[in-house]
Amino acid sequence: FSKRNLPKEYDLVYAHGVIDNVYDIELFLKIFLKCCKKYGYIHSYRGYHPNLDKHNMNWRDVDHCFYNDISVKQIKQFFLKNGLTEDEFVIRSQETGSKNTKPHAVIEITRKA
Repeated sequence: FSKRNLPKEYDLVYAHGVIDNVYDIELFLKIFLKCCKKYGYIHSYRGYHPNLDKHNMNWRDVDHCFYNDISVKQIKQFFLKNGLTEDEFVIRSQETGSKNTKPHAVIEITRKA
């Protein structure tokens, strides 16, 4: 995804559990926004972290991938810095229905322009 030069925008861009394992969260978001013409939906299974100031990224050699806890604060700052207005996105918690699992994070984007 991050190495492909996607040539156009799409009405809906959907990413389920992807942001949790990328090596560069801001690059992922930059490309996501570039491709997102109207609606975007990002789901993070690693949890909702409204008090985390910066992303917590952990590489696991065993799995050969990152396990990221995304910072709601950092995502919000990124979106505002990259052309979205506060009324164009929501970052919220989503209950899973399981007593043993913490809430997931959901990011919903609705572009006005």
